[in-house]
Amino acid sequence: MDVLLERIPAHHPQVISRMIEEETLLLKVDTGQVSVLNEVGGSIWALMDGNRRLADIVEQLGQTYRVERQQLESDVQVFVHELLDRDMLAWS
Repeated sequence: MDVLLERIPAHHPQVISRMIEEETLLLKVDTGQVSVLNEVGGSIWALMDGNRRLADIVEQLGQTYRVERQQLESDVQVFVHELLDRDMLAWS
């Protein structure tokens, strides 16, 4: 298993989020940077509460979405790296 999947992601303390219809808006308060997540991204964001390993998040998403586990792991890792690049994610 990939080491990243053992890590526990959490929302960056400077990020606030709001769900509007099927999108989740992320606002980085200190920079004003905004990101818009689609329904799947919003689901992943909601699960990144600082209590679950990425592997647990992948497992839970696998129960909701019909995607092969390997593909789901890859997609979640790409998503995590995008949030890290935007400085919107932290590690517990």
